[in-house]
Amino acid sequence: MRLSLQLHAYSALTRCLGILLGLMIAAQVSAAPIITSAGSFSNPCGLTPPTVSPASATVTVGSPFSITATGCAGGIIQYFGSNGVYTVAPGGTISVPTSATGTIVIPTACSKSGCLSDIAEAVITVAPAGDPNAAQRPFVSTPIGTQNATVGSNFTFIIPANTFTDPNNNPLTLTAAGLPDGLTFNGLVITGPPASPGISQVTITATNSLGLAINTTFTIIVSGAAPAQSDLTPTIDLPQANFAATSPNNSRDFVVEIAELDGFATSTGNVIFTVTAPTGYSISFSNSITSINVSGGLTNPVAVDNTKWSVTNNAQNQQLTLTINGGEAIAGFAKVKIGFTLTRTSANSGSTSNIVVNVNDDATNTYDNNSANNIYSRIISGL
Repeated sequence: MRLSLQLHAYSALTRCLGILLGLMIAAQVSAAPIITSAGSFSNPCGLTPPTVSPASATVTVGSPFSITATGCAGGIIQYFGSNGVYTVAPGGTISVPTSATGTIVIPTACSKSGCLSDIAEAVITVAPAGDPNAAQRPFVSTPIGTQNATVGSNFTFIIPANTFTDPNNNPLTLTAAGLPDGLTFNGLVITGPPASPGISQVTITATNSLGLAINTTFTIIVSGAAPAQSDLTPTIDLPQANFAATSPNNSRDFVVEIAELDGFATSTGNVIFTVTAPTGYSISFSNSITSINVSGGLTNPVAVDNTKWSVTNNAQNQQLTLTINGGEAIAGFAKVKIGFTLTRTSANSGSTSNIVVNVNDDATNTYDNNSANNIYSRIISGL
């Protein structure tokens, strides 16, 4: 079985947990939103994976069974079922299907503030009940974990020799079902360049010379060919940009808005931008306010994220450089707003100039991969 995911821009793979085998939720929950994040499967927010209990178990076919997922304080726990993405609250249970024998690998992850943790897996073996051929049937000795691949790049995965064991050392024949488009299986090796991003549940079946079989399932995650990196661009919201020579109309409050365009969260604690006032003006910032009245704005007050930012360089109150606080990030497709006050000090009457904001160039692409849209300017006038 293969699921096609909605992808952005170059169809980079949405960050994901994996495919489960017909999983159902014990309590009613709603399908989770598509998570847009890195095809590199990084964990930019540093979230801790959930704890699944039991992490491994063997149950009899047809017997009710569930696992408990805990941790992820303040977030939700996500996993993939046969019909898409599901969520369960921390401490909730996930019902495991036991209608068929085999081994099920259940990937889970913590989702919070637009980020996704690394994967935590539970491995459940469903054994036959009163199987008259139990002494001669092969069994799964080492389940296969989640595998990652990239569109257009050759993928090779050899089924480990210790995946299956035959109690009588009879030869085993392996078959595969549910491979991603572009991959083939020759009885031992899965290989080929994946054709498109997506998440596939792959079933490997081992059959011995007596015709007795067992299977195990695992997930192949195919990401887009392009790296998953965020793209930030700034704007300035200042409808009233005329400055008088004296108070109170010599000061104007405005907002810098920084938008993420590519659907990928930035790394935490690394976003940097700079606001520069022209000669004859000064700029000020407070990291304690949560709203501001934009001068000339129609929807005041405007909520701002000032508490999440700190001034890391101040050039005579004419140029301020701000850095996002540790643990904070800009989520994919999100917009953040930061409020400032601009004051005319010595600018000549009748003068025009520009206030400029720029997202600082990021050579390592930890928060921005496109420097072409990093600068925005607003014309201001001295009355």
